[in-house]
Amino acid sequence: MLITKYTKRLLLPRAVTYDNLHLVCVNTRRLSLDTNYVSKYLTTNEVSLPLRDNNMVLFESNHLAANIPTEDRRFFGNVHTVVGDDDGITCFGVVDGHAGHKCAQAVNERLLSYIAVAMSSDPAYVADDVRRMYTRVKLPGDYNEAIIHQDRHFMNLLKWAEQKKPIERFTMNHLNEETFKIAYETLDRHLLENAIATVSRSMDRFDVDVIESALTGCCALTVALDNQDIICANTGDCRAVLGRLTHDGESYEAVNLTHEHNADNEDEVNRILEQHPGEDRNVILQYGRLFGSLLPLRAFGDMLFKVDRGQLEKFKRVFSIGSFESKSLTPPYLTAAPEVTRKKFEPGKDKFIILATDGLWDFIDSQTAVDVIGHNLSTIKSQNGISAEGNSQAQSTLDDHHSAVHELCTNGATRLICHAIGQPSTSTSLPMFTQLEEMIRLAPEETRQNRDDMQVLVVYFE
Repeated sequence: MLITKYTKRLLLPRAVTYDNLHLVCVNTRRLSLDTNYVSKYLTTNEVSLPLRDNNMVLFESNHLAANIPTEDRRFFGNVHTVVGDDDGITCFGVVDGHAGHKCAQAVNERLLSYIAVAMSSDPAYVADDVRRMYTRVKLPGDYNEAIIHQDRHFMNLLKWAEQKKPIERFTMNHLNEETFKIAYETLDRHLLENAIATVSRSMDRFDVDVIESALTGCCALTVALDNQDIICANTGDCRAVLGRLTHDGESYEAVNLTHEHNADNEDEVNRILEQHPGEDRNVILQYGRLFGSLLPLRAFGDMLFKVDRGQLEKFKRVFSIGSFESKSLTPPYLTAAPEVTRKKFEPGKDKFIILATDGLWDFIDSQTAVDVIGHNLSTIKSQNGISAEGNSQAQSTLDDHHSAVHELCTNGATRLICHAIGQPSTSTSLPMFTQLEEMIRLAPEETRQNRDDMQVLVVYFE
């Protein structure tokens, strides 16, 4: 059976400690969790970095695991169109893995380097230069696991960089759909080629990592910024939302910057069906999933949806692929090519961008998320730490525990996660401590049945 997004269940003991992720899951059915425990649970992976670049003033992030290990990732850094250029273009993003974490980890580690090579205007592609074409910020709490065979990955990148024709006089207009398409698809092709080459020979335990990086899958969303443009490259079902100040200056409007690639997107459904004329729609998209299994309709990895029958035959010798071979008539059915959108940045009006994997969007919509961050900004800016509006709405129900929730929710990403797991989807008020406690006390297998991993970034502008 092919295990894919939302079908995987982790059957683990009731008491599990996973120190690498700072995630502690215990059987707390009969325990009363104190505020210190809840605060540590929700803020361990919290990040807040001041910025002074491209109108940005603050970067906030947090993630909350449901899988062990978590399958979601985040990245932040600069790519340089000329080696040694100090300016560069700011890029940040989220990666949402499924069927395991290996593909998400590989893409998270490598995507910035592929984007840098795709947009480079420097013909000097020596090894040291390729490594200096991008700068990645190491974020506290990031999952720390280098996918095996980094040398093989680097040789792929270097060979591609040497063959690629550089862009002359790079401008932001070159940071378009074709540039991101080349970067995303080349990385995906290298993942698949390495796995196919590996499965064709006698394998050791390290080779399994290479295969799993292509056999599992992930969605990825990159946002690139300069002083004039916001460019989003999205593959899968992550989402970026812009918080724009309304004309009255008192509230914020949500502007979706991306589209999810799933069966609810009719354009995506038509795209796939047009690529496979004559095939049964109910087989290709069964229960709103690709072959009844995969929810996102674009993704990295997931090679069983992409390789031909001859290559599937090789994998049958090593992995069980179930009835997949009988369904895959005219592959590929899946692409890593991103949908790229561009928006002019409007200083003074555009105040923040929220990026998140679908674990967040399963619980709250775009406007609610923007309202929550807007309310959080008002709360932080107010003299007494809580706005007049927030005070009138919440004081009648605030107890000591609820006050503690207010204290731990000063980070915007954390506040969104708290609302997702502890509040009705349309509410913007602070979640009650008891609601957060109820979600936290779930055992690992119950957590995954109730929600997905959540990776959230919030970038604020002047």
